[in-house]
Amino acid sequence: MSPPAVLISGVVATAAMAAVFGVGRAVGATRLSLPRLLGTGLTPDPAAGRRVGAAMLVGYGLALAPLFAMMLSGSRHTSVEGGAVLGLAFGLLVLVVAPAVLPLLHPRMASPARGALSGRGLVPPGWLALHYGGGTAPITLLAHGAYGAVLGALLAPWVVR
Repeated sequence: MSPPAVLISGVVATAAMAAVFGVGRAVGATRLSLPRLLGTGLTPDPAAGRRVGAAMLVGYGLALAPLFAMMLSGSRHTSVEGGAVLGLAFGLLVLVVAPAVLPLLHPRMASPARGALSGRGLVPPGWLALHYGGGTAPITLLAHGAYGAVLGALLAPWVVR
C-alpha cells in the first residue's frame, strides 16, 4: 500500500469524522467538541485550544490511518464495510476507555480526585460520554464508523489481493 495514499486517505477520513461530529453538534445531538476537548489539554485559552485541538485531531487521524490500513489489509477486508466495522469497534473502545481516563489526564477537567470547583472548566464525559448529551455515543460511533468506511473505500484500490 502506498504511504502517500494512506496519509491522504487519513486526512479525508478525518474530515469525514469531523463533519459527522460537526453535524451532531449543529443538530443538538451532542455538545462534544473534539478540537476544544483536545486543545484545552495543552492551552487554557479556548480559542487557541480549538485551533490546537483541530491540528491534534488531524494528527491523530494521520497516525491511526497506517494502523487501520495494516489491520484492513491483513484481514483482507479493505472495503467500505470492513473499514466501517473497524471504525465502529474503535469508536466503541473510545467510548468505553476515554471517559474513564480523560478526567485523570486532562489538566482542565474536573475529576473525582480534584473536585468540580477546582477551577477546571471542562465537564468530565461520564459513562459513554453521556454528560455531553444523549446523542454523543451514537454520534461518536457514527463518526468513527465514517472514518473507517472512508479509509476503507479510499484504500481498497491500493490493496494487492
